Amino acid sequence: MTATIVTEDAGARLVLSSKETGTAGALTISSLASGGGSMFTTSNVQVATDAQIKVDGFTRTSSSNTLTTAIDGVTINLLKAEPGTTFTLGVAVDPSASGTAVKNLVTAYNAALAVVKKFATFDPATKQGGPLMGDIGVRSAMQQLRSVFSGAAGEGDFTMLSQIGITTATDGTLTVDATKLGDAMSKNMDAVNALFKGPEGIATRLTEALETYIGTDGRIGATTEQLQKRLETYTDQSAALDRRMALVEARYRKQFTALDTLLGQLQTTSNYLTQQLASLPGSGSN
Repeated sequence: MTATIVTEDAGARLVLSSKETGTAGALTISSLASGGGSMFTTSNVQVATDAQIKVDGFTRTSSSNTLTTAIDGVTINLLKAEPGTTFTLGVAVDPSASGTAVKNLVTAYNAALAVVKKFATFDPATKQGGPLMGDIGVRSAMQQLRSVFSGAAGEGDFTMLSQIGITTATDGTLTVDATKLGDAMSKNMDAVNALFKGPEGIATRLTEALETYIGTDGRIGATTEQLQKRLETYTDQSAALDRRMALVEARYRKQFTALDTLLGQLQTTSNYLTQQLASLPGSGSN
């Protein structure tokens, strides 16, 4: 909830408002002073209520003025209450929204190509290949995606994306002819829908292809799990090697220290012998 202090002629008032709409978000305030009674008095500025409409005679109640479940696929925005008034609701296809959805799909596909180009191809400018260059999984995924967008789909009058203005450029990206797409939707929207949403449509085939790779049991998840396990193995091996190297270093340091001590002792002995030999009779020069 939110709390606001409002000062009126009679004094300051604390106004509490619920952040949740509908009766489920109603505020309940209670207090009990010593000896009984309430510590303060309250009054409702606005009583919490639910929105209520009838669709074909059936009542639908909602805590929000936006109803998304009354009619499948239809969002109803309630602007003001007019009890007893009957309205006629018309549902029609919005060509502009459909055209935007198609363009967004093309944009997403081109973005996927850009990612693959960055990580899975050879860059002639830097003369280096991406970290996924030659990866069979990436090649397989892109082949399936290209097959989905370039092959025949749907069962209506439109079975190819090129028929509604979507063509493939020389670099593999898709381009949209907005005029041709608009003409196709205005002439036969059902056929355009079938091209994407039918049992053999683009969207259906694309969903199946993507599920193979990014689904719960998809290839990318399985490969990621394998690589993670391999990384953990390499990490353990690296840690074990570090421990062995530390032991070897400690042994070499111990041996070096002992050798250095021995050399010092031998040098002392050598100096002593040299002095003793020099003191022998006849060892001096005449």
